[in-house]
Amino acid sequence: DYFDIGLLDENIKVNRKKMIQERRIKAINELELLVAKNPEFESSLHFRIALGNLYLKENDYEKTIKYLEDVIENKHNVKTNYSNDVLRLNLGFAYQKIKQPKKAIENYKKIVLKSKHSFMIVKANYFIAQTFLENNNIEEAIKTYKAIKNFKPFNEEKFVTDYVIKAYYDLGDIYFRKKDFEKALKEFSMLINLYPNSIEASDAIFKKAEVYEEMEDI
Repeated sequence: DYFDIGLLDENIKVNRKKMIQERRIKAINELELLVAKNPEFESSLHFRIALGNLYLKENDYEKTIKYLEDVIENKHNVKTNYSNDVLRLNLGFAYQKIKQPKKAIENYKKIVLKSKHSFMIVKANYFIAQTFLENNNIEEAIKTYKAIKNFKPFNEEKFVTDYVIKAYYDLGDIYFRKKDFEKALKEFSMLINLYPNSIEASDAIFKKAEVYEEMEDI
């Protein structure tokens, strides 16, 4: 009999996703009970952090904000190694998702100003650029992408490069949509020349072809 391997793979993926979600919900319920039993902030700090991060994975952004705002506000009173950068990034992302760009950017900018990690600085700046773009603030998005391109990492250079590549591509795409074709070609060409082995370089080659087609129609 004919056996559809593709359908089997899809069913496995669906079942696995469902199983992970069920485990996550179970973990959330258990953590909520632990917080209720340990209302003192110091004894429940890590439960609250875990809840904020789990709610983020469940796309429950209001509860993510509730827990992470509380943790950031009170965390300085408790000894912990948990990174403020990660808390701020997740909090900013939650605000971004509920269409509060000002709050999102506020959290991302605190990472840019205070982080000791190049990767987190450039990642936060990338999220800032995306937030500006989502809210049609094109000029600020362009300015931020340029800052990413010019950023000089003081550590974690390999991880920073991924976001520099994205910045070149996104800038090229912005200029393409603005019909500023010369600038679009420049960004895509620089990406291809500087990072020829990246996935984005392959995409940029096709994008350049689109730019040339548009230029012919003018």
